[in-house]
Amino acid sequence: MWDNLTCWQPAKLGQAVWMPCPDLFDFMNEENDEFGKVSRNCTEDGWSEMFPHYVDACPFNENGTNPDLYYVSVKALYTVGYSTSLVSLTTAMVILCKFRSEVTLGLNLQLTRRPLEFIENLKKR
Repeated sequence: MWDNLTCWQPAKLGQAVWMPCPDLFDFMNEENDEFGKVSRNCTEDGWSEMFPHYVDACPFNENGTNPDLYYVSVKALYTVGYSTSLVSLTTAMVILCKFRSEVTLGLNLQLTRRPLEFIENLKKR
């Protein structure tokens, strides 16, 4: 079972599965070498809630995060997002220019259909 942070191994009914904290917490808190563990029980109704929760079991020192690493990560994410947006916009403009007559026709049909639907709804009332 995947809980967005850990992939839990299959278990038999009534068995408890223990997993170490995900590597994500190790990356955020490099100075702590000891990892906590979280567990789930396999019950008739499915997996139980995690105990203890990641917040309680996995250490995270917010002040221990390296600011340089944080800013490099934000800059990389910003660059990837901006580049993706630019490529998408350029592709859309090329498609729009290539199929201008069809797009104009489709847009005009949509603009015509909306008022007609509105009038039709008024008639039904």
